Amino acid sequence: MDSLIILTRENIGPKMCIRECLRIKNCNGVNFQKDSLNCELLSDSSLNSQFVNTQGYSYSNIADWKMEADCCWPSNPCPEKTRCVPSKSNDHVCLKYGTSNEIFLEIITSPGFPDVYEYNLNETWKIEVGVGNRIALQFTYFDVETGYDFVK
Repeated sequence: MDSLIILTRENIGPKMCIRECLRIKNCNGVNFQKDSLNCELLSDSSLNSQFVNTQGYSYSNIADWKMEADCCWPSNPCPEKTRCVPSKSNDHVCLKYGTSNEIFLEIITSPGFPDVYEYNLNETWKIEVGVGNRIALQFTYFDVETGYDFVK
């Protein structure tokens, strides 16, 4: 199973990266890139994750970490796709992803990757966002067969 990036955080240190993961339900591991201070929160904890061996990243299984218990940890009361934030009154607030500097990421691969896909495959991915939002595409690996594959 490939690691699914729940979200990324930029310009944060490794301890804050771990803390962010501990506050998010179903975050089971992190990849941290120390040169750019980039944190990837992962939904699986598989050590054979495709991201573990990416140059410059350090992988950590979240089960190896703990923090002081509060209303959000170790038992996170928030639903998926939210971050639990403890309040001063020992209550909690569940915040949806996508606020401030958070970025949604999704991995797109050809069907059956890394094996070859079927002949004459016509694959389309439609990406939509709300008015006022932006899309940025970042390719970590992109390979096309000359004369056959194309992007438009």
